Amino acid sequence: MLSDVFPTGWHATRLADLKPGESVVIYGAGPVGQMTAMSARIQGASQIFVVDGHEDKPELARMMGATPIDTRKGNLRESILELTNGLGGDCGAECVGYQCQNSEGKEVPNLVMDELVSVVKATGTLGVIGVFIPVDKGAKDELANKGQIAFDFGKFWMKGLKWLPGSATSKPTIGGLET
Repeated sequence: MLSDVFPTGWHATRLADLKPGESVVIYGAGPVGQMTAMSARIQGASQIFVVDGHEDKPELARMMGATPIDTRKGNLRESILELTNGLGGDCGAECVGYQCQNSEGKEVPNLVMDELVSVVKATGTLGVIGVFIPVDKGAKDELANKGQIAFDFGKFWMKGLKWLPGSATSKPTIGGLET
């Protein structure tokens, strides 16, 4: 946990540019999402929302001091907007990856990214640490098969959002050369 999961959660908050007193929306309540919530608490987040649809994970998020948002119960966008006075989160962390699933269990590679765009306020930052691989020959989705997702870039652009992707172990490159 201390050599992988916790640093990855911490990295998610740094990519999201979380500042003390800000709110953060975290998608995914697995181990990395939970450590992202803990990292956000340590860094002084005012509100921490953890979004997930697995039965046992919302309570774990609550134990971390976060407000759990269960995707199986109602409109999560409306819940987050209501809890942030209609503004949305200051930033967001994507801790699921392209294999995310909707409430029926169907894989929808763009679901989390599009939802984050909906619940993070204008000019916010998204930290993207979920796994998005260049090629997935076993993917059922044609775009995911090629390492692509359908993404609502227009809404992302109109809100003036930015994102910083990458795992805690990835190294920056320029033109394929390590920097």
